[in-house]
Amino acid sequence: MEHLFDQDWEIVPAGGATGEAFFAQYQEQRLFLKRNSSPFVAVLSAEGIVPKLVWTKRMENGDVITAQHWLNGRELDPEEMKNERVARLLKKIHSSKPLSTMLERLGQEPFLPEHMLTDVETGLEFDLLSLPVVRQALLFLQKELEEVQQDEYVVCHGDVNHNNWLLSDDNQLYLIDWDGAMIADPAFDV
Repeated sequence: MEHLFDQDWEIVPAGGATGEAFFAQYQEQRLFLKRNSSPFVAVLSAEGIVPKLVWTKRMENGDVITAQHWLNGRELDPEEMKNERVARLLKKIHSSKPLSTMLERLGQEPFLPEHMLTDVETGLEFDLLSLPVVRQALLFLQKELEEVQQDEYVVCHGDVNHNNWLLSDDNQLYLIDWDGAMIADPAFDV
């Protein structure tokens, strides 16, 4: 990653599950870098949902690096998730045509209730699947699939946990870490 900048840039891993995120700093300039993030980030940035995208660069090896403004701030406390600002930003996300158009262009298909049930069934260990109460619960969910069908699917973040919300020092609220974005029932984010 160091070859992106001259020798004076300090680049350190930003943590996270993928190991693809970095902080870069040169004097007073600070950036958040991500390797191979989705082109979806550009639309999220344009909509003001994530910090501003500064640039995108394709590397010789095929990797794409995105750079966003690095903002000082903090994650929300669990209690702050009840704040009206959180609901307003989620509503903006769920009703954004540019976001849904971009995910559709990227080939994203709606995440339907039957997909969620399949994920639950395949994610359970055999010991749990053998429990009568678990089998009964799965049968109930299968039987009730028709009752939870939705006509309108929207862009969902997929992990609106309090630690994915960034409140910047200048009081701007952002929803970050969009690796699990999907088209789904808006209730998925609720």
